[in-house]
Amino acid sequence: MQNFNENASVLVMLALYAGLLAADPDIRQLMPGLGLYVAAAAALLWRRKSLCLRAAGAG
Repeated sequence: MQNFNENASVLVMLALYAGLLAADPDIRQLMPGLGLYVAAAAALLWRRKSLCLRAAGAG
């Protein structure tokens, strides 16, 4: 199952890369969006971990 998920994520990233190459966007337009995506993903993971710890009674 892990190998399937890894391969699927690689295919998704390749599709995104190909789409970006075809669209030829300006890098200054991409960077804020990428930064917001990384920040949002980190916040969601942080929230998930805190909820799991709280449910386990670890504070």
